[in-house]
Amino acid sequence: MRQQIVVSAPRGVDAVAATGALSPGGSHKRCRPPALCALLLLFAVSLLGSEAIAVEVAAQTLSTDTTWTAAASPYQVTGNVTVANGATLTIAPGTEIQFAANATLNVQGALDAQGTATAPIHFEPLAGESQPWGGITLASYTTESVIRYANISGAYTCVELSGGAVHQIRQSTITGCASNGIRISEGSPRIENNLIVENAGSGIYAYSGVDGPIIRRNSIDHNGAYGVYLYSADADTELYDNLITRNETGLYLSVAAILRGYNNVWGNAPDYVSASAAGTDLSSDPGYVDANLGNRQLLADSPSKTAAEDGGELGAYGAGGSPGIHPGALYRADNGWRTHPTRTLFR
Repeated sequence: MRQQIVVSAPRGVDAVAATGALSPGGSHKRCRPPALCALLLLFAVSLLGSEAIAVEVAAQTLSTDTTWTAAASPYQVTGNVTVANGATLTIAPGTEIQFAANATLNVQGALDAQGTATAPIHFEPLAGESQPWGGITLASYTTESVIRYANISGAYTCVELSGGAVHQIRQSTITGCASNGIRISEGSPRIENNLIVENAGSGIYAYSGVDGPIIRRNSIDHNGAYGVYLYSADADTELYDNLITRNETGLYLSVAAILRGYNNVWGNAPDYVSASAAGTDLSSDPGYVDANLGNRQLLADSPSKTAAEDGGELGAYGAGGSPGIHPGALYRADNGWRTHPTRTLFR
């Protein structure tokens, strides 16, 4: 199915008159010569500055390889979009994708969404939406998807991992989700160097069918339920070098026999359920620079600066991580999902 694209003229431009198209009522005459019409349109757009022209993406299945670019964005997804098995959706650095309420991106094939530290990809709600969008589902059993340097916000569950392939989520910010930040129902994902913060439900919620996920060097802070919830995790699961702080509950494990340690689990209420601290775990103020303003980098004298398994830094910025700085716009008293205020003023 071909992608439906609707180009909206910037506010203040009469798109019909500027392009010379004849209105149904005949109120506009065709502009001539065509070259003059094009110049007039370019002049009108230039007067409006850099306001983006939106590309509407209606509900559809992408059955061939497709690329979305920053130059064409923002893309406004108004219905459920599926990437078919065998197809790849590539999203270029700096691209903005905005979703209508309940609209989803369901990836049966592959998603290659790799931004950069200076040009992240944005997945966010359409302006003015009062309900969350449906989130991203990575469902392939055979083809790996990669999300890297992305800001994902405002969905119900922001990322659902339901396929068995080794999907990757790295160097990204996942925030403001109405339920969980990341939900794993199957597979062996690698979740590394992410900020997973300020979600109404759990930061990472793994329920069943989990086969050795690697959860390493994430800052999982101020979520409304569990920081990390691992149910029926197998013995190959790795949980290392994370900051799990100020969530309603820190860490839940239904089985103790996983590979874990070198995590700082602090300021949750409680820190552990059905588990206890590993011998190498910390429970101390991580020393965020200014968590209230969204800066979860660590102060130079933080104990977590040298507490990782390799002697380096815990959390999203460890081992050279650079997921950006979450601006902290969600720290407002009127957010109904905010479970408790900051318990400690971080120096």
